[in-house]
Amino acid sequence: MKTIHIRIHKHLTRLSFLGLNIAMALALMPRMALAVHDLTFQLDGDVLNSTTTSVGGTTQLIDWNSLINSSGATILPLPNGYTAVSFDRDFATKANGSFSTSDDTTFATGSKDTLSISPGWQCNHDANVNSKIDVMNSYAAKYTAANGDEILYFGLERNVNTGDANVGFWFLQDDVGCASTDGAQPFTGNHMDGDLLIVSAFSNGGKVSTINVYRWNGDDNTGSLGTTPVATGVDCRDPATGVDDAACAVANTAAITTPWLTAAKSTVGNSLPVAQFFEGGVNLTNSGLGGKCFNVFLGEELLFRGVLLPKMEGVFGRWSWVANGVLFACFHVHQPWTIAENIVSGAILAYPSWRFRSTWMSVIVHSVQNVFFGLLLLGIMLGLA
Repeated sequence: MKTIHIRIHKHLTRLSFLGLNIAMALALMPRMALAVHDLTFQLDGDVLNSTTTSVGGTTQLIDWNSLINSSGATILPLPNGYTAVSFDRDFATKANGSFSTSDDTTFATGSKDTLSISPGWQCNHDANVNSKIDVMNSYAAKYTAANGDEILYFGLERNVNTGDANVGFWFLQDDVGCASTDGAQPFTGNHMDGDLLIVSAFSNGGKVSTINVYRWNGDDNTGSLGTTPVATGVDCRDPATGVDDAACAVANTAAITTPWLTAAKSTVGNSLPVAQFFEGGVNLTNSGLGGKCFNVFLGEELLFRGVLLPKMEGVFGRWSWVANGVLFACFHVHQPWTIAENIVSGAILAYPSWRFRSTWMSVIVHSVQNVFFGLLLLGIMLGLA
């Protein structure tokens, strides 16, 4: 059985994915390009098929609970056209059933998407994973449309909805993995030509602004991540989303329930607040991305310092951390009263990652900042400051 991994900014989880085999169908005659959201799968911001959708003249009847049962197992037989499904629970509970924050697959030492896997990516044990970058459950599915188009669907649940977020999914062809019970350990496996990175941004209200698909070109040693998306999209619910979109995504704009256990902050149960569930799809054939066998799937919650900063350095050089702060502020243009503050705070958080070549430095600075203002607020409330 092949393996998949779900990756967030500093956290990795393991999935078994039944060897996701993506093969481009050879059409003998011209065919209509299909949108990812108007086929049979519901990209509507929840996991239940009871909330049917009708897009493009078709009623979508399939959702994640059509493919996965309450224990996380694949429901067989699969609906017509679905050939591979996987689910991974990536949170642990203590003996008393409460939520555990520890994990053996936390990303370490500045692992970046632009780096080779070996050497480059590392993991270590973390006794207290940052809730904002912690994935609870993750899932993926492969669907073949009637005209032969190959579609990938993917989803994840995050522990908290603090602030806006960037999520990403790696689809890798080699068997990639990492686990550690203590210090940093290198990943096994390598990039192969045609690996895919899917990146999307969404707000804490559940609105998806962008989704971009990038291709890894070449092998692990000499190749690199393409800087121009090979497919783009927006929120699947956006009226501007066309009938032939190659990619789109959604997040939940209201609280949802799940058949399987999940965790919201420290509460283990079957409910997720706004913007803690994300799902999307990409039409590989329509994007010219078919013909690959993806054995590994990584899902990640990406921060500006993890993906964009390394890319911006090639353009802005030694001032990339300043440009990253400006970009961070622009991302929050819907909150104009915070733009000036976000330029300063974004640059302050980006500089340590740029200076020390490690995303961990920004995480540490951000944590210190949160503790300081938390204690200050507590002091004010108690009349001590």
